[in-house]
Amino acid sequence: MEPRDGSLVSEFLIPGLALFGLATSLVLCVLVRAQAKARQEAERRAQRLEAERARLSSLLMAAPAAIAMTQGPKHVYVLSNPINNAWIGHREVLGKPFREAFPEAESDGFLALLDQVYRTGESFSTPEMPLRLPQPDGSVRELFISFVYQPTRDTQGSIDGIAGFAFDVTALVLARRKMEALAEELRTGESRLRTLVESNIIGILFWDIEGGVRGANDAFLQSVGYTREDLDAGRMDWRQFTPPDWRAQDEVLVRELLERGKHPPVEKEYFRKDGSRLPLIVASSFFPDNRREGVGFVLDITARKHAEAALRQSEARAQEAATVAVRNRAQLEATFQSMSDGVVVFDMEGRVVFVNEAEARICGYPSAEDMKRDLQYFAQVFELTHPDRQLLPVEQWPVSRVLRGETLLECELRGRRKDTGQAWFFSYSGAPVRDEHGNQVLALTITRDVTESKKAEERLRDSELQFRTLADAIPQLAWIAETDGAIRWFNRRWYEYTGTSPEDMAAEANRGWQTVHDPAELPRVLAGFEAALASGEPWEDLFPLRRHDGELRWHLSRAMPLRNAEGRIVRWFGTNTDVEDQRRQAVELRKAIEARDTFLVVASHELKTPLTALSLRLAQVLREVRGAVAAGEQHRARELRNLEAAEGQLRRLAGLVDSLLDVTRISGDRLSLVLGDVDVVEAVRETVQGMAAQAERAGSPLHVEAPAHAWCRLDRVRLGQAVTNLLSNAIKFGAGQPIRVALATDGKAVRLTVSDRGIGIAPETLERLFERFERGVSERHYGGLGLGLYFTRKIVEAMGGTVKAQSAPGQGATFTVELPAASHQEAP
Repeated sequence: MEPRDGSLVSEFLIPGLALFGLATSLVLCVLVRAQAKARQEAERRAQRLEAERARLSSLLMAAPAAIAMTQGPKHVYVLSNPINNAWIGHREVLGKPFREAFPEAESDGFLALLDQVYRTGESFSTPEMPLRLPQPDGSVRELFISFVYQPTRDTQGSIDGIAGFAFDVTALVLARRKMEALAEELRTGESRLRTLVESNIIGILFWDIEGGVRGANDAFLQSVGYTREDLDAGRMDWRQFTPPDWRAQDEVLVRELLERGKHPPVEKEYFRKDGSRLPLIVASSFFPDNRREGVGFVLDITARKHAEAALRQSEARAQEAATVAVRNRAQLEATFQSMSDGVVVFDMEGRVVFVNEAEARICGYPSAEDMKRDLQYFAQVFELTHPDRQLLPVEQWPVSRVLRGETLLECELRGRRKDTGQAWFFSYSGAPVRDEHGNQVLALTITRDVTESKKAEERLRDSELQFRTLADAIPQLAWIAETDGAIRWFNRRWYEYTGTSPEDMAAEANRGWQTVHDPAELPRVLAGFEAALASGEPWEDLFPLRRHDGELRWHLSRAMPLRNAEGRIVRWFGTNTDVEDQRRQAVELRKAIEARDTFLVVASHELKTPLTALSLRLAQVLREVRGAVAAGEQHRARELRNLEAAEGQLRRLAGLVDSLLDVTRISGDRLSLVLGDVDVVEAVRETVQGMAAQAERAGSPLHVEAPAHAWCRLDRVRLGQAVTNLLSNAIKFGAGQPIRVALATDGKAVRLTVSDRGIGIAPETLERLFERFERGVSERHYGGLGLGLYFTRKIVEAMGGTVKAQSAPGQGATFTVELPAASHQEAP
């Protein structure tokens, strides 16, 4: 809009402009002055800020913490105080980015952490952090730090860097960890103690020195038979637990406890509440800094004591079983040695542990001892072939197959004898021998010389079966019975022999074994066995057992009671030995003896007639010659001596014939006795007097020591024979030393002792000395038939007495006859 009037513009515009210029000048003046004042204020503020910064820097450099500051997103170091410098090994870090200053720290996550704080603006702190700081010398310093990363901001509030503050808390961390470990150990110890107390594995009691029981766990209370009510009521005094015979040991333990604060574990006994005794192991100690109260640990060893007793019983049973095993082994070896078949036993390494003489004879070795080699040796010196002459490798030999667990029966092979090299035929049988666990421990082979049978087989093959043999040797059948007679265990041979099974034997309340007995014999066998069970005495019987093929074979059976430590029978151990062959041999032997006795009787009687005639004729001639010599015909003196010698030999021959007749009478139980009351002293003196001259000639005078009388009811003539035999024996072997004849009686028996100081008798001979035709020495040096002592035993036994011998080589011999005394000791 233009003004309507130009004067109006002039009137207002010009003064306005002047006024505006003046105002502008004023404003400029004010602004200049204000700027100057602001500049001065800024300088003063900058000085104060610099001073504050200097003070802050001094504080940071002197702070007891590690402090570092970075700027920018690359975290360039602008500050690192001395502690931080020491931590980082005095590296030159100012002006360097973090990545360049600490290249190894990137993998530790520190760079990512700095980036996170710079990016988010949120501080980061941790009270405890492990830190590994490489040092200039190559070592690594390990410590724990508590640190804070705090973002810094510029005046506009934007993040321009990070300040880091860190404190070394290694000592605190280690101390805390040690305290934590100690606390954990304490908790563990308390837990274990609490578990020990509460688990009742071992008895624990808390006691005081006056005898009081202040606390106990259930295990201790149960062991001694007290209740917790007894404990709470104070009715338990540990001093009263100990029996009188253990209190001396208690006094020693209390002294040791007072001196050392504890005593070692010891074994002793406590009284239970009911008065019974408790075997235990106890150890005690005072509480720390308290010599009036303590804790005791009690271990009940009743089970151990029972186990020890059971072990002793087991050892006794094992010893008895070992004795039986030794006896069985001896019997088995004797059986093997008596066999005409060869027997070889190998161990699992192929070594020969037993071989009988029959095997050596069959294979052509000088003795069984020469065959105690191993399989490798036999493989080098021996060869076996099939009957068709195909060579058999060692791996297929019978023993090799048995060692692998096979059972063989009559495996026929060809071989050559070692001594002659002659081809021979052998039949091998064998079986593995196993222990009670079923593990094979031995290999048994039986060799039969079938050369002749093989030749016969070639002529007549249909006779093959008669030459087959059983595979195994015949060991004993063994079993164990309970005290009620129930047999709960049999050995493997029992089942093999009877063809039964464990289930068969377990039938009828473990009395299935009765099914293999002869029904006709079973009642008698049961009666005898039950009587032994009742009396506890060893049992022995002879009866047949049915084999798996139905044959009844006679067995000698024995059973011994097994007793525990208290002497109570807990089981019976028994064996059955097959004696069928022996019985048959005994029958044949009896027949042979009867035939022999018949022959001796006939021969003796036939000899007596000419001997009697010859004796009469010789007596007549002797009378004539003696008369002629007495009449002065001295040229016939030599003839007389010859005739007298012939008479002595004739008497000796007649005595031998009489001895043969006595053998037949005694063997056939036909010894006749004429019994009467006899003064044994008188009869013995009469016999001694009759033999005195013979004893004097031998240089062995007879000395008699006897009471006035000693009466027995017996046959006086037979007694004279027995005494004569003993005196003759003493004179013959007395080595020219005096012979003592002693008689004594105690009213129940009359004892006659004949003692010499001669050559003596070996121990192994004593056992058979009184048998027929047995001699104590070689017949080359001493004559006789070996019948005198046999006659003596038979005569004495027929009169109800006994005779025994005691001797040792070079120490003479003593023979003792004991006869039952008559009901009176005075002359009838």
